[in-house]
Amino acid sequence: MPWMCLERCHEKVDKDLADILAAGPSVFPTVSIEAFDLDYGATIKDCGYSRVGPKLTEKGIRVQPMITTANIKKLRDLWKDPSGFVAKAMAVARNYSQWIVGFNIDFEPEGGEVPNHDDAVNFAKFLDLFGKALHAEGFNLTVDIANWCKLMEDDLLAKVDVDRFITMSTYSVNLARFEEIVKDKAAKYGAKAGIGLMTAYGWSVDDVKNRLDFVKKNNINSFAIWEAPVPATWYPLLKDFVNGP
Repeated sequence: MPWMCLERCHEKVDKDLADILAAGPSVFPTVSIEAFDLDYGATIKDCGYSRVGPKLTEKGIRVQPMITTANIKKLRDLWKDPSGFVAKAMAVARNYSQWIVGFNIDFEPEGGEVPNHDDAVNFAKFLDLFGKALHAEGFNLTVDIANWCKLMEDDLLAKVDVDRFITMSTYSVNLARFEEIVKDKAAKYGAKAGIGLMTAYGWSVDDVKNRLDFVKKNNINSFAIWEAPVPATWYPLLKDFVNGP
C-alpha cells in the first residue's frame, strides 16, 4: 500500500496516479491518500485535495483515505467526544462508499505538550470504538504507529478492533534494526502487523528484497510505502510479495 500525499506534499499527482494505475492492483492492491484531518471540536475536515479515489477504484485498487493530525490539542478534543467524531466520520464513509473501503489513521502529535499515558489509553479506546463502527458497516481501519510517539503503547493497541497496525519505525533504519523491529511487531500484533517502507532513502533493489523477504519470513503479509512515487524497479518485488505464497 503506497501513500499518496497529494497536494499536502506538493506531489506530482497526475504523474504518480498514472504510474499507480498502470501498475494496477497486482502491484498496488490498496492505496492510501491524504484526504481528511482531525480538527478542533472532534470534527473531521475535508482537506480538498485531488479526489483520486474514484479513478483508483475503477482500476480495482482499494482506497483508504487518511485522517491525520499532528496537534495534541485536537486529539484531546477528540478524547472528550469520540462518539461524536465517529458519527461524523461514518457519515463521510457512507457518503463516499462507492470508493472508500475504510480509513487510515495517522495521528503524530509534534511540538507542544508530549502525549502521556492517559492520551495513549484514550487513543486505544477511540480506535476500538471507531473500528467497531466501521466493521459493523463493512469498512476497515488501519493505523500508523511508531516507537518514537508516546501516543502509541503496543500493549494497549494490540487489544483493539483494528485491521492493521503499520509501523513507521522501519522507515529509515539499517537492516539489522529493521529485523529487530519486525520481530517485535510480529510478536506483539500477530496477523495485524504491517511494516512501513520509505522511498526517500535511495534503497537498492537488494535492500528492498532483503526487507520484504524478512517480512514474509515473519508471517507478516502487509506493507506500506511512504510515499508515492514508488520506484519502478521495486514493482517486481512488490508484485511477488502481493501475489506470492
